[in-house]
Amino acid sequence: MGVKVRERGGAWWLFINHKGQRKARRVGKGKQGKKAAELAATKIAARLAEGGPLVLEQEKPPHVVATFAQVAEEWLHKYPALHAIRPATLDNYRSFTTQHLIPALGHLAITAITPTTIEDFIEAKRGPGGSIRFQGKPLSDASLRTGLLAATHLAEGRQNKTHSCQSHA
Repeated sequence: MGVKVRERGGAWWLFINHKGQRKARRVGKGKQGKKAAELAATKIAARLAEGGPLVLEQEKPPHVVATFAQVAEEWLHKYPALHAIRPATLDNYRSFTTQHLIPALGHLAITAITPTTIEDFIEAKRGPGGSIRFQGKPLSDASLRTGLLAATHLAEGRQNKTHSCQSHA
């Protein structure tokens, strides 16, 4: 019987050899990965010493859902680097995102934003007080269209990122 912690390719791994069965599991990178691997190795060695089975249950980290503000800030940083975009367009996107979208939706979990949430946002922006620059006036349709285009790009980027993630076990 043996449970070993090793570093390979910058990641920490558990290697378990018990009664002719061998298993390997990637735990993580860096200091946290090493700590997690050492803790898991101790637990597995204790379970095997007690006669327990060689079943590796992967503990999933708690699922943390990003807020709209976090996703928007990341998008504002990455989108211009990945796409050919004119400086004036970027300024419009940035302005609308920071002055309208983040104040209205920033506190919400990204998964909590529904079509109804967006419709309510549009309704509020088209009503009196929707404009920040012109107090008591609605936001112009042109500004709203530009801003919602930015939000669409933001949502598409987030959706592509979500669908392209793969689990490495």
